[in-house]
Amino acid sequence: MTTTNALYDDVLSGVSLGTEYISFNNNDRTIDSSSSEIASKCDDLKNLLISKNLKYGDSALNPARIFSSASSIEQIKVRIDDKINRIKNNGVLCDDEDTVMDLAGYLILLRIALDKQSNSL
Repeated sequence: MTTTNALYDDVLSGVSLGTEYISFNNNDRTIDSSSSEIASKCDDLKNLLISKNLKYGDSALNPARIFSSASSIEQIKVRIDDKINRIKNNGVLCDDEDTVMDLAGYLILLRIALDKQSNSL
């Protein structure tokens, strides 16, 4: 397993993982390069979601319901279907937008919406 110079605390600050997820090398708290890349992509996704949430006013989880009265869960599912359809028709690599990152974002939003629904029951 290859390791980077990235320290565990630097890459995963604020995240609690069991030691089964971390590769320790002679008690040097370094993590493997894949874990570092995962943390980086998750940060990118977090930044994308927060940026879009600020830009569009929390419309995914709290829609305005001007034209549609569907629940936020159903609306997010439609957006996921749209992204999957775009991948089906155009492939994973599309020049005009990062459909895979958008899809991952909508899946996170769906998880949040499902959690909110289950907590309200």
